[in-house]
Amino acid sequence: FAGKFGKPISYSLVGHYFAQCRKEVDIDKDLVSHTLRHTHVSKLAELGIPLYVISKRVGHHDAKTTSNIYLHVTKKAEGKYNDIISKL
Repeated sequence: FAGKFGKPISYSLVGHYFAQCRKEVDIDKDLVSHTLRHTHVSKLAELGIPLYVISKRVGHHDAKTTSNIYLHVTKKAEGKYNDIISKL
């Protein structure tokens, strides 16, 4: 994240902003900057973006790493497309 003048915002400040947001909208879940990464990967998988593309985007050297970390996400996406394929 970058501030007004393009300089990086510290993780602690991002965490502080997230904590404020959690209180304002009454979110009971943990919300940290890494949550955005997880959400990004989840949404890409749900959209059917190939795992090797997601892996490259998030800086993993191979798709297996991404699959292992986000296995539940990839299974959900796989199930979605299996349903579509079975209708053919």
